[in-house]
This record gives sequence, structure tokens and C-alpha cells, in this order.
Amino acid sequence: MKLMLPLLLPLSLLLTPATAQQADELLESEQAFAFSATLASPAAIEAVWTIAPGYYMYRDKFDFTANSGGVAIGEPVYPHGKSKQDEFFGAVETFEGIVRITVPLERTANDVGQVVLGVAGQGCNEPVGVCYPPLNHTVTLALPPVSAAAAIPAATGSVSELQKLLGIASGEPEFLHPDEAFRLAISPQDATTLVARFQVAPGYYLYREKLDFAAGAGAILSPLTLPPGQPKHDEYFGEVLIYPEDFNIHLPLMRVDNTGQITIIARYQGCAEQGLCYPPVEKPFTLSLPALVADAQAAATAGSPPTTSVALIAYLVAAFGTGLLLSFTPCVLPLIPILASSIVGQAGA
Repeated sequence: MKLMLPLLLPLSLLLTPATAQQADELLESEQAFAFSATLASPAAIEAVWTIAPGYYMYRDKFDFTANSGGVAIGEPVYPHGKSKQDEFFGAVETFEGIVRITVPLERTANDVGQVVLGVAGQGCNEPVGVCYPPLNHTVTLALPPVSAAAAIPAATGSVSELQKLLGIASGEPEFLHPDEAFRLAISPQDATTLVARFQVAPGYYLYREKLDFAAGAGAILSPLTLPPGQPKHDEYFGEVLIYPEDFNIHLPLMRVDNTGQITIIARYQGCAEQGLCYPPVEKPFTLSLPALVADAQAAATAGSPPTTSVALIAYLVAAFGTGLLLSFTPCVLPLIPILASSIVGQAGA
């Protein structure tokens, strides 16, 4: 059972002598989780946590903020962690030893030539089972002129630049751009169904649970039925389902208006088998949809000439004339004497 550090001393009387001795040997937070930060490039900071043996830190407890004008924080790039079933936070990802995190900087021409980086993290001691309160640090780093700053690669940026930031040597395998590793095309199957086709390059895979689609104005996506996927023990997310090969997903649509175009937002994330995980990708697709059946019938009706009163009178005259001509056909002539005698008889009566 884990304890928060401020409660450790009041509860030390309840601990066994051996456990109490271990508690007395707990390191101060600055020693257990030593932090430093340096400028890795004009557009990236390398944050380093040196974690003492017997201690670990939580991935989802890291947080980075920039308190300087003209500088913003991009999506941090984390190394692989370890999956852990934690008594305190449940299923988590943790880090031990030395953790190097690349923090991209999004700079503008208005930045002040420095960044005040706010960093937060939290960790625990494994043998005693004590979790420390959140740790907070503030570091001020000077930045070169913005004209000299290289652009930080985003999810669609240069993978070679991302490798440099991660410290991957140039002699190691060159990784594909995410648009080449995971090719996606979306097209209409009919007026209410789309098909998303993923082409996954050999040696790469997509996470099933990271797949998501959203529709813009004019349509709503019905709940998706995803392909089963293959089970995999992933260092980054633990037990997961992945797609290492090409696959299709049907996207049922509920159209709420007569618009002929809609925007579909696709979100996905994948990795290379050789150890590089890409940041999440979010990509919009604008599609032209075929007309709904009801709309097509309405259009056909709208294209027909309206029935006017003159046309109606012409129809009635034609029907009367046709009936009058039919009364002089050979089949009707034998009935004339019978009808005439009937009329005369009624008149005599």
C-alpha cells in the first residue's frame, strides 16, 4: 500500500521496525528525482530526470508550460516507459533511471529571447511504497534569435529531424514519414456510407484504440465497427490491439441537411517495429457526397412543368369529346330504339 509522503511520519509508529528503517532512509525529492534542462536546439529543450534506484516517475504526471511571450510548448516527445499496475493510480506507464524528454518550442518573431519553462512531475519509492507530492521546477533558458531557430517537426514534419531530437544516430534505420508509413484515403461508398482505407507500410503498425473519426457540419457519424486487430505487448501502452497490415473501415453517416460536401477528421497513431512511435496524427478530409434518394426525387419533381388551369380544361374537353364519339359506335346503335321507347313510355305515363 502506498502512502503520500506528508503522512509518512504520523504513520511511522504503525510500521514494522524494518519498514520504519526503510522510511528513515527515503531520499529527499530533489535527490530521488533530480531535474535539469538544457537547450537541445533553437527550437527544442531537453528535460532530463535522473531517478534514483528504487524510485520511479509517472508518465502522465509530467507537464510542461512556457511563461514567456512569443514562445509556446509543442507536443513533448517521450521515450518508451514501463507498463505498471499501480496501487495508487491503476494502470500507468512509468520511468526509471534517466529519462530524457524532448520539449518542442513554437516560436514567433515576438519572443523575448528566453523561455521560462515550468515543469511538473511526480514519482514514488518502490520498496517502501511511498508516493511523493507533485514536484515543480522553473527554469529560465536563453534562446538564440528567432531567425536562427529551426522549425520543430510536427506530426507531419521531418522524421529525420525528429530522430535528431531523440538522439537517434544517423547510422540507424531511416524511418518513413507518417504519411508514407500510414497512407489513408476516404471515399463515399454511397449517399450514407464512407470507406476509410489504410495502407500500412511493412514494419509499421497502427493502434486500434487510437483510431477515431469525427464529422463536420451537415452529418453525424454512427458508432463505428472496427476490425478486430492483432494482440501485441507494447512497451509504450502495454497489452494493445494493432493493425500491422492494410485494412478498411466503414463509416456510416447520418446526414442532417442537403449539403453536398462534408469534412471528416481522422485521428490515429502508430509506431515502427524498430522502436519509433509517432505523435498522434489529426488529418481532415473534404468529400463530395452523392444526393440522397429523397432529394433526387424532389429534384425530378421540381424539374417537371407545373399543371396549369388551361391544361386542365383541355384535358376535360378531350375527355368529353372522346365520350361523345364513343356513343356513335356500332355497339351503341342497337340501344338507341330501346332507350327512345323507354323515354316515350315515361312521357305518356
